[in-house]
Amino acid sequence: MPKDFWDSISARYDRIMENDSQMKLLHKGILDRLPLSAQTVLDLGAGTGVLLEKIARRKGIQRLVWFDPSKKMRIKARQRLNGEKKVEYMIGNASRLKFKSGTFDAVVSNFALHHLTHGEKAACAREIWRVLKENGVFIFGDQHCRRMGTPDDPVWVGEIFSLLCKKADFYLTYGSLERMLLQVSLMPEFLLAKGEILATVEYWSGCLKSAGFEGIEIAAVKPVPLYNRIIVAHKRSAP
Repeated sequence: MPKDFWDSISARYDRIMENDSQMKLLHKGILDRLPLSAQTVLDLGAGTGVLLEKIARRKGIQRLVWFDPSKKMRIKARQRLNGEKKVEYMIGNASRLKFKSGTFDAVVSNFALHHLTHGEKAACAREIWRVLKENGVFIFGDQHCRRMGTPDDPVWVGEIFSLLCKKADFYLTYGSLERMLLQVSLMPEFLLAKGEILATVEYWSGCLKSAGFEGIEIAAVKPVPLYNRIIVAHKRSAP
């Protein structure tokens, strides 16, 4: 995937996603699981700021951090959030977080972390654990796959292609032509695992457990065969 892909799509991203029911369900699932006591929240891959805008409306929120690699997405987020003073903006990669340890009550992310390589996913899990306070929580929604594999495995490629076709058909039927076309345009990146690198929920669970997280919960977003899931992981207090 070209480095500037998300910059190039930033102007029309919200329009494409506005009829995406899966995205709305993922947002709702994240918000429903975000503790009311959370005052400091980091959003990884925050994009145009849709999820952050919803979190900013909550009472008790003191600090929100928008974190994303796209400078043009940052511009769109600033426009959406319209000078919201609780929000800070930082450009960066989710596998390398430039925050002090124990900074946040919660870390959230939606439809973003599958862009990381598998090694970066593991590093991301460790970094999230580090920047969370004790008893903090990590909540993220994302797309996943049935089993791990690589582009040199034709069976895996066939499975991913079938999954992507189901997604495209769903978006056309229940979303919009533009949303379906975005899915189709990204197919090569998924199949080549370049910028769109699907992992299983089991892989993510393993990364989170290795990082020190406990109480991992997984919730499926319907329709279940599309493999969109919400994962919740807790950083327990030291004994």
